[in-house]
Amino acid sequence: MSEVTITLNDESKLDELLYLLTALPYVESASLGVAGEKATGLHGPTGVTADDKVDEELSPFYHDPRTDRLDREIIAFETMKADLLAHYLGEYVAIFQGAVIDHDLDKAALLNRLAQSYPDEVVLVRQVRRTPRPPFRLRSPRLSRN
Repeated sequence: MSEVTITLNDESKLDELLYLLTALPYVESASLGVAGEKATGLHGPTGVTADDKVDEELSPFYHDPRTDRLDREIIAFETMKADLLAHYLGEYVAIFQGAVIDHDLDKAALLNRLAQSYPDEVVLVRQVRRTPRPPFRLRSPRLSRN
């Protein structure tokens, strides 16, 4: 477990920072403290864990409730990686509620079947490959003066 120290210029943002940090899936717990004082969280001296519910109005960012379900499917995919490599190498697999529900070499065909069978559900579709997924690059537009 690692500890990180952050110095804020605006103490009114402490609660918002704690909320944002605890929303990260890899943060086990977070607490706030002022130099020389006992660490405190949003709910008193014990701090706040990622499982605690924080008032949604504290964050200006929208949190889609389906994100949590997708995170669980990603964890299931990573957990099953060895079995998936043995059975579905090079194919696209669909993971729903922690299990493989469909697979295909053609991603479009798989997505069409899922749209019919699971129209309103969160289903993870990933290609099974030995190498890590390539990074997603989002290019920023450039503005020019005329």
